[in-house]
Amino acid sequence: LRFSTPGEVVSEVYLDRLCREVDEVLQATGSTTIGSIATDYDLPVEIVRETLASRLGTILRAELHLSTLFTSAHVQTMLAELRGTLAGVTRPTALGPLVQEIGLTLQGSELDNQVMSLGVPGSIRGGQFWPEAFVKTQRQAVDAHFST
Repeated sequence: LRFSTPGEVVSEVYLDRLCREVDEVLQATGSTTIGSIATDYDLPVEIVRETLASRLGTILRAELHLSTLFTSAHVQTMLAELRGTLAGVTRPTALGPLVQEIGLTLQGSELDNQVMSLGVPGSIRGGQFWPEAFVKTQRQAVDAHFST
């Protein structure tokens, strides 16, 4: 038993049932936020966060990024979308807005590692993705300018 707020007690059985229901929603939609779950079940966010985190990989078939739960399939879909977008980039592009548009919640080195694992030719500098084709074209332009 846990106290959710003064005077209210929540049982582990109830929290397990909540997680099963959340998992059903997740499998149908791909993602949900801790805040929306807390609102839907009228529970404090911290209790929801602790409950979900302790049941990840067991009752909940999901991954927690910041305050959003994602199914593995949803994460793979978003990464595939990011890979496709980066494959079409022809000039340096800021990763932050691009990742936000897709719906990923990765940041910093975690984002850099995921982007580099996608296999798109290019590099990351200063939070921007620099496609290999752009770097090659710039290098050729500089070489051509100084060789004449």
